[in-house]
Amino acid sequence: MIVNKASAIGAARAFKAVFVKALSGAAESVFYPKIAQRVTTTAGEVDYSWLASIPGMKKLKGAAEIASLELINWIIQNEEYHSTIEVKEADMERDQLGLYTQRFEMMGDGAARHPDELAAEALLNGFTAKDYTGTSFFNATKKHF
Repeated sequence: MIVNKASAIGAARAFKAVFVKALSGAAESVFYPKIAQRVTTTAGEVDYSWLASIPGMKKLKGAAEIASLELINWIIQNEEYHSTIEVKEADMERDQLGLYTQRFEMMGDGAARHPDELAAEALLNGFTAKDYTGTSFFNATKKHF
């Protein structure tokens, strides 16, 4: 294969198609949506200050109790992740791009499962890491809002 801009773009498109197919296929077997809410954002951070303003349900006895809103400052900085591999020019020249197919499949599968890893880490740290209440997520003395 002659390596030029057109052949490089063609290879990149083919690798992207393999990656996206694997990403889509693995997305069906991830567990994080069962325990976490996905929030799509293009901002550098997400402000969750509203979390404390949702009162729980109470049985109505006479007049309704109006809850005061408690201000909690909870901002999560978005993080960027990547997985990058090099496609050697010599492999392109020798038409050996098929060697990379499985690698891009594995990258797509890994990208789909990455949120699972983050969710599992958060659960494992749930007894020690502090959440928006200032206590650990799993804490018997936690103040419930």
